[in-house]
Amino acid sequence: MKYILKGLGCANCAGKMEEKINRLDEIKTASINFTTKTLMFEVK
Repeated sequence: MKYILKGLGCANCAGKMEEKINRLDEIKTASINFTTKTLMFEVK
């Protein structure tokens, strides 16, 4: 799945969000691209 993250303000915030999303049991993989402000992830 792919989502656009409107209002994403800094790369540090994106990194913290990505780390926490990857810790969720339901998530297989997640990555945030700060430049394009997109979140891409796979669920288990």
